[in-house]
Amino acid sequence: MARYHDEEEELISMSLGDHLAELQMRLWRAMAGLVLGLVVSLFFGGQLVKILLIPYEDAMKEAGKQPGLLPGNVLTTFMVYLKICLVAGLILSSFWVFHQLWAFVAAGLYRRERRFVKIIAPVSASLFVVGALFYLFKIAPLALKFFVRFDLGIQFIHTGMYPLHEYVDFMLTLMLVFGLSFQMPLAIIAIERVGLVTLEQFSKARKVVILGLVVFAAVVTPGPDVISQVSLAVPMYLLFEGSLIVCRLLRMRDKKKKEAERAASAPAKTPAPAVSAPAASPPETPVEPKSPDPAATTPATTVEAVTQPEPAAGTDGAAPPPEAAAQVPPTPATPPDPVPPD
Repeated sequence: MARYHDEEEELISMSLGDHLAELQMRLWRAMAGLVLGLVVSLFFGGQLVKILLIPYEDAMKEAGKQPGLLPGNVLTTFMVYLKICLVAGLILSSFWVFHQLWAFVAAGLYRRERRFVKIIAPVSASLFVVGALFYLFKIAPLALKFFVRFDLGIQFIHTGMYPLHEYVDFMLTLMLVFGLSFQMPLAIIAIERVGLVTLEQFSKARKVVILGLVVFAAVVTPGPDVISQVSLAVPMYLLFEGSLIVCRLLRMRDKKKKEAERAASAPAKTPAPAVSAPAASPPETPVEPKSPDPAATTPATTVEAVTQPEPAAGTDGAAPPPEAAAQVPPTPATPPDPVPPD
């Protein structure tokens, strides 16, 4: 088998032969568990037959009739005994059988997704057992009481005289139908988690879902009785609403998980330094005025008089005017050379 690494997840690539070999192994294991459950049920076959006849006996006693079923041919009782023990063995080994089925599905999932099989398998088996027992102890008594009372209003009919194998087939078939129908929440949750149908689309399609459940109940229930159909459609709709609630809870959990991861991956913010209040300055001491310096207050003219250079000596001691200093004696012009005579 080739393995492909996608970050931290690991996906197993299997060929058709590998899938068939995996399926064969899981089926053999499931059948081994079923056979073991059948063997255990054979030791309690008499008690199991009595439990299956409880709804019929209660309906006949309420109608004031003596219960009694027609045995049929020679093999009828033996075959009925085996059928009852087989279904009881399936219920006993349901946790093992459903674990093998989900393990086959998990072979093509990611490692993170394969962990959920350990949770889904027991939940699926529990829903199957609850559905089968729900019909046996809750729905079957109501349906049989209705049928027995209906037979009382018709003349020339022996009320409650049903063939044994038909009664057992009717009961076991509906037990299996209810058990398998109770797997619907897992299918809805899986579809929503994968993203094929969103939670909002499921919520908007309630009318279509109700119609589909009624049609499904009418198809899978044996016989045209309305009680079995309604008794199957109503619990399935309640399971549908319960599965939507579970989807909402899972979505809220994923949202909180993402927020926690985002908060953990964000850089930690350093707290800003606290700004301390300015310290109070000490009171200022008064400064005494200083006496003026006489040298600093000497007029600028005095300093200029001291630093000014003495004028050139003249007749009156005054400086010559600028015009006299600028007059320079002209240079005598040179006479031109004499021209020699021709």
